[in-house]
Amino acid sequence: MKTKSLLIISFLLLIFSKTQAQDFYLGFRVDPTIGFFQSDDARFKSDGSKLGLNFGIIADYKLTENYLLGTGISVNTMGGKFIDTQDLTNIKNNNYSLRYLEIPITLKLRTNEIGYSKYFGQFGLTPGINIRARNNGDLKQGSILIPNPKKDISDEINDFRVGLVIGGGVEYSLGDRTAFIGGLSFNNGLTDISDDKDYKVLNSYVALNLGIIF
Repeated sequence: MKTKSLLIISFLLLIFSKTQAQDFYLGFRVDPTIGFFQSDDARFKSDGSKLGLNFGIIADYKLTENYLLGTGISVNTMGGKFIDTQDLTNIKNNNYSLRYLEIPITLKLRTNEIGYSKYFGQFGLTPGINIRARNNGDLKQGSILIPNPKKDISDEINDFRVGLVIGGGVEYSLGDRTAFIGGLSFNNGLTDISDDKDYKVLNSYVALNLGIIF
């Protein structure tokens, strides 16, 4: 998995180096998130949200003055909590922490500058490769709670996740090409995170988008 990650990063850097500077914006992002699970199986019940963090590189390519192709690369740690009642004698209180290497593909619609600000809406897809999966929950046997004996659940999680992201925000000019980015977005999980074919589990989250481009 580490080899795949390095190859993806090298490929992106090669593309970025070939792009004309005047049409290309590079930056950094740090997005606090609140994640949760949804399932089509009544035996799985959401048990609360989980804080996460998505950070990495922003890469926007200007198609026109008001339309940009958004991409980049980021490490996204998300998750959620849910109760597994398949076995009523051993109820699992799951607390998943999932980490993905993501390359978003989005379209950004941006206004002309109003004062020092440009407002935008953005939507697209966030394909990712799972690079870590842990369950920090516990197991309820009758009235007794014991720590989950299996922390690493990489073999229970699908390698790929795709989310549909929609959001908006503002770019506030700090001078020349540099701008601060602030916004909100919702990422709706489209693909099953579990490799068990008997049920489907989706992981979605809300994000506060913070960053700087230059």
